[in-house]
Amino acid sequence: MTVLAYQSFLKIASQKLHEAHSSNFRKAVLIVNFERLAELDGVLGFTVVDNMLQQIAAQLKSALNPEDLVGITGRYQLCCLLADLLTDAHAMLAAHKIIRILAQPFAFGRRNIILAPRIGVALQNDSSRTLDQLMSNASSAVRRAKLEQDPITLFLAELEDPLLFHIDLWSDLGHAIETGGLYLGYQPQIDIASGKIKSTEALLRWVHPHHGPIRTDKLIQIAEGTALMPKLTLWVFHTALRECAEYRKAGLHAGVSINFSADDLRDPELTELVSQGLALWNVPPGDITIELTETAVMANHSGTLDTL
Repeated sequence: MTVLAYQSFLKIASQKLHEAHSSNFRKAVLIVNFERLAELDGVLGFTVVDNMLQQIAAQLKSALNPEDLVGITGRYQLCCLLADLLTDAHAMLAAHKIIRILAQPFAFGRRNIILAPRIGVALQNDSSRTLDQLMSNASSAVRRAKLEQDPITLFLAELEDPLLFHIDLWSDLGHAIETGGLYLGYQPQIDIASGKIKSTEALLRWVHPHHGPIRTDKLIQIAEGTALMPKLTLWVFHTALRECAEYRKAGLHAGVSINFSADDLRDPELTELVSQGLALWNVPPGDITIELTETAVMANHSGTLDTL
């Protein structure tokens, strides 16, 4: 149940990795980073935060397998070496278990503190066998987790550079728009009295072939400020209108809300896009609600008013 100090962790973890070369089991390194502790450091002091990290480490050690190692490898950081993994998926299961444990408010004295950790996962393979390589890879994954605002990120060599990852997603998004790789989901609003659907909100969805579901806010972040944004808006608007028309033919007369971005409001052709789309799909204007964020409206106040 011992939590290891930095040098002890490095020594014992290196030995375990060396032993793994001659076994059929895999190993993985997880780096657990706590940004919140940096915020608390200036308020509660060095000693208090250090004691908190010790308690968190002990909590994780008790939750993992006995042969796994937990060490304090940074001011606001823990490192876990997962031993004897049957499959790579077990490393991700362990990471999710840690997130579930740390999602509970951490009781320290009279305070309950939300930790909100980020975890980077690095798997041992032919190109990453040493502890130094695995810790470096896990650190890269943590940085990408912070950038993407994800609780857990698995290190992939091709995504090591967050900028390259962003560029790759941008390129793939353009391809998805052109080839039907996107779809709309609809969140209904239901009248409690009648049980009927009053309206729906069109929600953009993208399941990347390699990276799985991409969050909508991330998707918009990729497209905004680039040539993709007008294409994405055109696709969303026409798809929502076409499917709204199909629902009307099927007997479902419910309005559809469509979200527009700040970039959309700066497009001088936006009003023409809306009017042409309504005419093309023969959808009554009253069935469509265009939703805008306050930020989008205030970003270009005078131009926005003209467009509205």
